[in-house]
Amino acid sequence: MISMPNGTSGKILAALIGVMVLGTIYLTAVWPLFSYYERTAERLQDRRELARRYQNLARDLPRLRASAAQRFGTSPDAGLLLTGPTDAVAAAMMQSALKELVEREGAKLSSAEMLPRDPGAEIIRLIGVRVAFSGNLKLLTSVINGIEATRPLLSIGNLDIHGAGALKTEDGDRALAVAMDVYGFLPH
Repeated sequence: MISMPNGTSGKILAALIGVMVLGTIYLTAVWPLFSYYERTAERLQDRRELARRYQNLARDLPRLRASAAQRFGTSPDAGLLLTGPTDAVAAAMMQSALKELVEREGAKLSSAEMLPRDPGAEIIRLIGVRVAFSGNLKLLTSVINGIEATRPLLSIGNLDIHGAGALKTEDGDRALAVAMDVYGFLPH
């Protein structure tokens, strides 16, 4: 059997063993526990700071909404899109504007019908109206210029122009039968 040193060397050895045991207990049990509490306190502080920021943002939300409404309400792009609760209402408003434009130029709108909607549109809906009228080349040019200059923004597609037989306009020009698709954009 091994004998333990006695006297001063035994006391020193016992103190070293005690320090090693205490160091081992500290490293295996106490230090991880303090480290865990420290990390948890930091996480709690971060979450309190985040909650404070969210509260500040929530208090600032009405001012930001008012600012955005003012900014976008007076934007130079305002009025580019059609308005209306449904596609049919937006198309009816577009038909009315086209009828007024054609009649202001001196012709009569002979037909106007809503075109079927494109089901693939996700962000913006394309609303189409097919219109038909008769007139001379000057009238057609004026109507096209009027469509390009209107607000909300409209575009022309499927322009179909035919001679209207032996008909003549008031100016003596040959009459044209015009049919075109006019498109406007309606936000989702």
